[in-house]
Parts: sequence; C-alpha cells; structure tokens
Amino acid sequence: AHSDVALFKKMTRALNHRGPDGEGFYVDDSIALGHKRLAIVDIDNGHQPMVNNSIVVSYNGEIYNFRELRAELEEQGFLFETDCDTEVLIHGWSQWGHNLVTKLQGMFAFVIWDASIQNLFIARDRFGIKPLYWAITDDGDLLVASELKALTLHPQLNTALCEEAVEDFFSLGYVIEPKSIYKSVKKVSAGHFISTN
Repeated sequence: AHSDVALFKKMTRALNHRGPDGEGFYVDDSIALGHKRLAIVDIDNGHQPMVNNSIVVSYNGEIYNFRELRAELEEQGFLFETDCDTEVLIHGWSQWGHNLVTKLQGMFAFVIWDASIQNLFIARDRFGIKPLYWAITDDGDLLVASELKALTLHPQLNTALCEEAVEDFFSLGYVIEPKSIYKSVKKVSAGHFISTN
C-alpha cells in the first residue's frame, strides 16, 4: 500500500545522518529495502540497494579484501559493472551462499534479498563494528535497521522496555548483545548471520 511505502521511506530517512550522499529504495511484493549512502569508493556507481537479477543488497561498511574476492569471482565467470565492494556481495552470494561471510574481511552489516528463493540474509562482521538490529512487529513483519530509531517509527513495533537491558546499561554502561533496550528488538551479534531459509 502507498501508506506502507511512505512509512518505509520515513524510516529510511530517519538515518539521513548516516549517508548524506544519496538514498535508494527497492520495493517489491515481499520486501522493501532502503539505503542512505556515504560515498567513499566508486562514487558514481555505488548506488544502493544494488540489484542484479533476483539479488538485492543493502550494505554498510568496507570489505578490505574485496579486490581479491572480485578476482576470484571473475575467474568463475562473474562480470562486474562497478568498482564497488557491494557488487562483490551480490556475486559472492550467488557463488557461495551463506559461506560468503566466511570469506569477508572487513567491517560490515548487510542485507541480501534473494527473490529467486525468497530468502532474506542479514549478517554482521565478526568484531561487530557496524550495528544491525532486527525485530518482528506485532503483525508479523520483519524489520532490520542499522539504528533503533528507524525501527521505532513503525507503529506495529512493541516498544516495551527490556528490564535486563536497562540493568545492563546502568551496571555496565552498555547493553549486552543480542539484547537491545526494547524487548522486541534484538541486535545481530558480532560475527553472526540470520537467514529466513
């Protein structure tokens, strides 16, 4: 519905400060992905979400070994249209599936939607440098964002506080993963991934 798309764009734009160089949206019957971009490498060609056939990626971070992975993928016959590390994620998913994350060196949090198998794959680097939160709304939608404030704009998100997380914060100064300050929202733990298939 139009109101759903408007809400989704509002949630994405709550993260304007994370990416002042542009924004992008991908919406189909199953999923909506939004991205705020801070351009560093291949500024003209790094638009996200990046789409290739049935695979869509929204990604935050830097893959340090993306040139080596690109060369390996090119040897397997994959053709690259950009000089962005994002495209390595798309072709890497096609080649390695879930094992993609074991090949990545860097700091990252990303979402891959593979429409051909109706699979959503979200992953976070092993040191947890880039944040990634997820939640299931009261009406069963899966939400994913790099910051809590984007998620809390959704009217069906239960924002009851997590008492254990509050205790963590006041005793330790931070909230222990995978908890967040809200009961219904979890942080993807460092070095972990979540896959719907």
